[in-house]
Amino acid sequence: MYVMGLFEFKEYLQSSHYLSVAVEEYERFTFRGYADIHPTRIKIDYDQGKMYKEGMNVENYVIWLVESKDILIKDQQFWQRRLNALNRALQILTPLERDIYNLFSIGKTQSRLQTEPVLLKIRDQLELLIDSSPVLKERSLDDEDADFDEDSEEMEAELI
Repeated sequence: MYVMGLFEFKEYLQSSHYLSVAVEEYERFTFRGYADIHPTRIKIDYDQGKMYKEGMNVENYVIWLVESKDILIKDQQFWQRRLNALNRALQILTPLERDIYNLFSIGKTQSRLQTEPVLLKIRDQLELLIDSSPVLKERSLDDEDADFDEDSEEMEAELI
């Protein structure tokens, strides 16, 4: 039987927030990524009296852009799977328990005696769902994707 830790349980409870953050990050990245594409251009440093030719390796930039978008899409899919699992787990709650959970989820304080059994019931149901679906045991980013850096694109500047 799968045993869920407190940190992982909190991730499931906050998966809606994390999904919206991932969607916003993807949209921001897509806008910025395409806005940064430019032809070779001349920059002038008036303080030093020098001109620079600034350009980019378009092939490397496009490869970086596509790989980065893939990473962001995987992250969205990860949080969407967690949100779907949470929604399935919430379906077993009675209307009263659902009301208690809804108040808890928006930060309204309830008696610990009321919220704790509801949260334990949700966690138990999530553990059963995770046990039956190995894809839910996966983490959001692979080891090689963990070093993702938005500013890692290659730019060239040459002195004219």
